[in-house]
Amino acid sequence: MDRTELCQRTVLHSTRLRRACSALVAAALMGASSPAAAAGTDRDVLAIGVTGDDRASLWPVELRLSLAAADGPARPLAPRTMLVRDGNRMVFDEAVWTDRGLERFSLVVTPRHHPGGVVELEWELTVWFRPYALGPDGDSWRRYLAFRAGLGPRPPLERPVLVAVRADIVRTRGEAREATIRAAGRAYRLVLAARTTHPGDRPG
Repeated sequence: MDRTELCQRTVLHSTRLRRACSALVAAALMGASSPAAAAGTDRDVLAIGVTGDDRASLWPVELRLSLAAADGPARPLAPRTMLVRDGNRMVFDEAVWTDRGLERFSLVVTPRHHPGGVVELEWELTVWFRPYALGPDGDSWRRYLAFRAGLGPRPPLERPVLVAVRADIVRTRGEAREATIRAAGRAYRLVLAARTTHPGDRPG
């Protein structure tokens, strides 16, 4: 191969390489400016807008609750009012001494906003009971009676026993929702109420 032919082939190869590079650049520019590519870029970099219902969830929920014996003075959960974040899982644990032993209550409540100022309350109540360890012998009962009269120490307790589990989902716009739970031979009344603090959705 002489020098002239070698120079011609080199020039031809360089020309083809430049054309290929130009074609690739043009294709890239056209793809970036196309609607499909623009839509894909928007999905990657833009956040989803907040709708009206989603905006309400940014406001806290005013939650009211109480748990009391239906036929006595016992109040495992005294009436209380609090501000709770939307979707926040609230846990309340309380224990109450009775004439038969120790009752422990665990209430879980999760509020969630819904359209129109409605608040959904998902709740679950679990009750354990630890009775006094009173055997068939007369001594244990005498110690128990002395304790009840304030003349002796508290008797020992048996192991805890699960006596009640209740759960439900209710909706409210500030109205009270009630449920009656029987545990260890006693009825308790659970009262729940909630409303949004969003100014545009609060009930009048």
